[in-house]
Amino acid sequence: MSDVRTSVKDAAYTAVGVGVLGVQQAAAISQQTAAKVSKGADDARTAAQAKAGDVRTSAKSTAGDARGQLEAIVSDIRDRVEPLLAKVSERVEPVIDRVIAKAQEIAEIGTAKARELLGREDEAPVGTTKVA
Repeated sequence: MSDVRTSVKDAAYTAVGVGVLGVQQAAAISQQTAAKVSKGADDARTAAQAKAGDVRTSAKSTAGDARGQLEAIVSDIRDRVEPLLAKVSERVEPVIDRVIAKAQEIAEIGTAKARELLGREDEAPVGTTKVA
């Protein structure tokens, strides 16, 4: 019976040993997996940062190109519009001067007519002095 006991004890120790080895192997696999996941996350973070840097550089370059194109367009528009404004101003200024002169003439005629109707033809217009 002692052989059976010894065999059962040996089997139990073997089972416990195999269980301990299994737990150790599971712990080792867990650590390896955690290390791989951590490395993968680090690699992904590094790649994302590199891509973000590339995108930032590309965006700055594109913005600079767009700014240069816009400046050229604005300059071209300014070069085209300023001569037109000068021509319009040349045409409008004399018309404005004539309108002002005509308005003054109409005001003077209207004032003279009002004085005539009111019987005050001798009075000097408002804002002037009567000369004797």
